Amino acid sequence: MFDGRDPWTLMPIGVALGLGALLTLVGAAVLVIASRSAQGSLPRNWIVGIRTKETLGSDERWRQAHVAASRSLRIAGFGPLLAGVLVLSRPSNVVGAVSILAGLAWLVGWALLAGRRADRRITMEQVEE
Repeated sequence: MFDGRDPWTLMPIGVALGLGALLTLVGAAVLVIASRSAQGSLPRNWIVGIRTKETLGSDERWRQAHVAASRSLRIAGFGPLLAGVLVLSRPSNVVGAVSILAGLAWLVGWALLAGRRADRRITMEQVEE
């Protein structure tokens, strides 16, 4: 991406298409996971979702944790989705790099908050027992 030339030149088209498509797909996947979490229809698994000892130990706790985290997960998906759309428009190298970093930081921050909300819900469930 940065080859020593003017950082304000347009991103190479291959880079813009590849990274833009990847970010857009990541954002869309997170939005699908958030939607399934909100509906309580995300099955317990070892690949996708909030995987802790407590959530993996019980279908009900898995569902409760994901319903509690779904709003934050939905917000998390919009960062990479919007960054991907922007990168697909082939901005300058600087704008593209900042967009990519901001989209990924947005995703990580909101995903961590989603995990915190899920953990808080499970903790409240354990206290009620």
